[in-house]
This record gives sequence, structure tokens and C-alpha cells, in this order.
Amino acid sequence: MRKASFIKIVCIGLLLILNSCSNDHDTAKVDYKYSFCDGNSKVWMVNSVYRGNDLIESRNDLSSKVFVFYKSGRFVYGDLVDLAENEFEDGTYDLESASNYLEMKFSTFKWTFLFEFKDENHLILRPEKKSDSDLTFELIPFPEPV
Repeated sequence: MRKASFIKIVCIGLLLILNSCSNDHDTAKVDYKYSFCDGNSKVWMVNSVYRGNDLIESRNDLSSKVFVFYKSGRFVYGDLVDLAENEFEDGTYDLESASNYLEMKFSTFKWTFLFEFKDENHLILRPEKKSDSDLTFELIPFPEPV
């Protein structure tokens, strides 16, 4: 009798565990929009640029190019001198958090990337085959001057 009761309790416990794992609750989707623009705008500095596995450029100073993403869906791209002289490139971006997809539309071309956050301070943009860019960008938040 004890053995039968023990088996019933174990079976009921397993059923409860399995039911709690599959009770039709959807997991929350991650929205990366805030990570890109911090609810208003955010400046990401280009830390490194790669073509394939080859390092093209690596800077970590104020001469680096920057991306500024705005909550409105607009962005600008250029270095600080470009920004100061209004000679930057700009356009709109479309972010699909579910597929980690970023599309950046300039006036005459379009860059498409799959993005990855290594952590909150390290964003990697890898070009898709259909992109007009073949460059991989490693971005960091614009640093505080020292």
C-alpha cells in the first residue's frame, strides 16, 4: 500500500510540473528600441569596424564615427566634426526586436544588419547579405570625457 501511494504522489507531482511548464503562457518579448535610443536619443560610438574577419579600423577616441539613434525612428551617422558642421549622413531606421534585425535607410542606399548586444555597453551590427554595406560595426556608448 505504501509503495502504491508513493507512486501516485510522484505521478501527481510530475503532472503538476509538466502542466506548469506548458500552461499556454507566452514568454515576454524583448523590445530593444530602448537599448538603441534610451527613450529619447543615444549616441553609439564606433569602436571597431570589420570586413569579414579582417579588422579595418579600431579607435576609441573622439575622432571615431558615431551613430545617433532617436526614439522617432531617425538616425544620424558621422564623426563629431560632421555633426558640428551639419555634414552627417542621416535617415530612418526600422528595428525588429524579435528577429534582432536593424534596417537603416539612407537617401540613396540601405544597410541591413543582424544585431547582438554582448552586454548593455557593447552592440554588434553584422551586415546581412542583401545589405549595401559589408562592414561589421562594434559600437559602444559615447564615453564620458576624461
